[in-house]
Amino acid sequence: MNFFITIIPTLLFATVFMGCEKTELGCTEKYAANYSVTATDNDGSCYYNDITFIFWLNEERVDYYISSGATFPMDVAVNGEVIGTINEDDAFETKPGCSEEGVVKYTKEMSGKTGSIQYEFIDEYGTTYYSVSRNIDAAAGECQGLLL
Repeated sequence: MNFFITIIPTLLFATVFMGCEKTELGCTEKYAANYSVTATDNDGSCYYNDITFIFWLNEERVDYYISSGATFPMDVAVNGEVIGTINEDDAFETKPGCSEEGVVKYTKEMSGKTGSIQYEFIDEYGTTYYSVSRNIDAAAGECQGLLL
């Protein structure tokens, strides 16, 4: 009987006090701008930084487009809307940074970790020379270069 008197309160104490984990609400999505390392339960507050895309050319691509019959300047369109123009003398040797002149920039507002973007490269006569639909991921960074 003494055994039960000692063991039952001990089991009750362990169940009540040691079995309870503290719950902390917050953003548990790793690539969100407001990710919380201490959050245990996602409260739906996650948000993501916008992603800036830079569209650019190198000399090899300029030569390719010219040999294919394209005429410069050429427009860059995102989701069917022209967002800028690239000239043949805007070519770079290596991928430029986001603050370089001669690139066309587009900022995508992110509402979740992933999204998509559709872009085209169109000459002055309306001929599309490059058309891509691409999935994007916030984990890839806030500035992403896209070679046309």
